[in-house]
Amino acid sequence: MIQLTSGKRLMMINGYTFHRTGVKSKSGVRWQCSGKNRGCNANYCVNEENDACFITLINGSVLVMIDDYSYHKIAGVKYGGGFRWQCSSRKRTKCKAFVILSDNDETLYRVHGYHNHDPPISSSKYGGGFRWRCSSKQKEKCKAFAVVSKEDDAILRVCGQHNHSPPMYNQTPSDTHFINLPNGKVLLMVDGYTFHKGGGHIRCFGGVKWRCSASKKRCNAYVAISDNDEVVIRYSLNHNGHERPVYKVDKTDVKELTLVTNFNGVKISRRQPGRCSFCSSAKNRKTRYNCPRLITMETDRQCLVYRGFTFFFRYTIKTGQRWVCSNFPRCKSYLCVDDKFCVIDSKTKHNHSQKKLYLCPTHLITMSTGRKSLVYGGYTFFLRSIRRSGQRWVCTNFPRCKSYLCVNDWLFILHCRTDHNHAKKKLQMCANGTYVKRKIK
Repeated sequence: MIQLTSGKRLMMINGYTFHRTGVKSKSGVRWQCSGKNRGCNANYCVNEENDACFITLINGSVLVMIDDYSYHKIAGVKYGGGFRWQCSSRKRTKCKAFVILSDNDETLYRVHGYHNHDPPISSSKYGGGFRWRCSSKQKEKCKAFAVVSKEDDAILRVCGQHNHSPPMYNQTPSDTHFINLPNGKVLLMVDGYTFHKGGGHIRCFGGVKWRCSASKKRCNAYVAISDNDEVVIRYSLNHNGHERPVYKVDKTDVKELTLVTNFNGVKISRRQPGRCSFCSSAKNRKTRYNCPRLITMETDRQCLVYRGFTFFFRYTIKTGQRWVCSNFPRCKSYLCVDDKFCVIDSKTKHNHSQKKLYLCPTHLITMSTGRKSLVYGGYTFFLRSIRRSGQRWVCTNFPRCKSYLCVNDWLFILHCRTDHNHAKKKLQMCANGTYVKRKIK
């Protein structure tokens, strides 16, 4: 707006001036171009009666309020010398009403169209309330809602009529909780019966439908739970007479199992000397038979030991790994374990006898000649060569005796041949800590 020296007020839009004619219409007061006498018919209708104000929402959006209706700005769209602001309910109600504001958002040029809906309820950030909509909005398309105060939860306003009957709520059984299976699945247990999520997360009564675990037995029981898994919306516990499932708590100690995983050993026959101090101890006997252990065989192959039998890796499944018996395919026994080597599924009816596993004891000694020797099963071995896979120690009667040991840096046996063709000698410790050999009488 500009004011001439004569006191007359003009409105300037894009460098052109307009004067007020006094003609009123539904869109506002008409302003005619100052060049009307020269044949210019340009004009604007400016709304002067509506009280326009700007409001800022919590998310930072700016709206203009005119007669209780809100408008939002269409970025980059210019119309009639200003920016176009369209009704905020356009997407929901297809309302075509819009207003034109100047570039500096100070002058309202035009209000166009009529609203086809009631004015929305807006509450200020301070002293207002929160809007609660009907729980059946998605299912029944109910538009009823209520405005609740933030301070004392008092109802400020209730708007709209419900287009459906009131929902029915039942008291949830007290024995309701989630359980975790070893394969990673989560089940809902209600009154001793278990429920699982349907494929693709079936929607039911505004939540997720959990079906009875015996649904394959044509049991139609279900439980509808909210998306956050906190509220039971509705349920039907009309089971078809099947028994409640029995679940046992897995008492496997993960820390102890991790310690057992570091066990290394060699698979040898029953007649071979040596004894595993770990497996033979009464303290770990229960762990040895009830918990699978990862060991390294003489061929550098890793195996699982479960109840005295060995299993080798076959392939990966969705819930973990499948290990089959070392006598596969003659023996059909198998183990299904997860990432922590907890047994998920198993078939342990072997058609053969088991072999004992030993952690073969070895220790390094110094002979009276100053030479280092490795003692295993009463026989001595000396270092022959060092390879990438470890060290090779051969019998002290080499080359007449072909026995040897392949050990790693920690003197754990990786591979061995112990069929000596001679008798072993007795080792006698000297005063200086060295050893000498004596024949056994």
